[in-house]
Amino acid sequence: MTQSSDQNIWFGVAMFLLGLIVGAILSMTQARGISSLPTAQVPSPSQQVPSPQAPQKVDVTAEILGIATSIGLDEKKFSSCVQSTSFDDTIAKQLQSGMDAGVRGTPGTLIVSPKTKTARFISGAQQFESFKKNIDEMLKNPLSKPTDSSVTLVEKFENVSAKDHIRGSMDAPIILVEYADYECPFCHAVHPTLERVVTDYKGKVSWVVRHYPLSFHAKAKPYAVGAECAASIGGSDAFWKYTDAVMGK
Repeated sequence: MTQSSDQNIWFGVAMFLLGLIVGAILSMTQARGISSLPTAQVPSPSQQVPSPQAPQKVDVTAEILGIATSIGLDEKKFSSCVQSTSFDDTIAKQLQSGMDAGVRGTPGTLIVSPKTKTARFISGAQQFESFKKNIDEMLKNPLSKPTDSSVTLVEKFENVSAKDHIRGSMDAPIILVEYADYECPFCHAVHPTLERVVTDYKGKVSWVVRHYPLSFHAKAKPYAVGAECAASIGGSDAFWKYTDAVMGK
């Protein structure tokens, strides 16, 4: 074997050994690099963010009892009344009368001429000007057709009677019959508007509230029962004080 051949062999062995050493070093480096990567830290129970608390349930009975006592009604009598079913039939009949008149949501207000037994229907929490325009037209001619395209004539409705709770005189030429849900925010919004109508017309317009509790408002019927209980204990004045207190919330 020549000297040149020996050198080639030893060069090959050296390069092989060098490759093994370099490979081992790279493997160790990669292993250390992976193990040193940060891992997600799981918070201990004391460090975990608390979940939001569930909303507290409101005791509707206690709520309406508070309203009743604030307007001076006997607490014991009122409490006994709202726990009964005495007014279920009254509320159901008023709801049905509203549906018969074409009411499909709240507030739904009829502008009624008791003398001619004609009525117009205004849907929703309309502005004062809308009520004024239609009232003025009916005061001039209760048989006239509305000039406002959004207002319709009512073919079938229950006329106002002594069993209704009325603000103003039964003899007024125009009576507003509002079908209301005591939990409805739009009923709350239109309430001061209808108060203004009655005040501004000075005896020419009276106001009746009938119950139209919507099925998706859990408080609507209990509030309506409370209104009827207020009337049964304190008369029409108590009904309106209770209604003003609820709608003013």
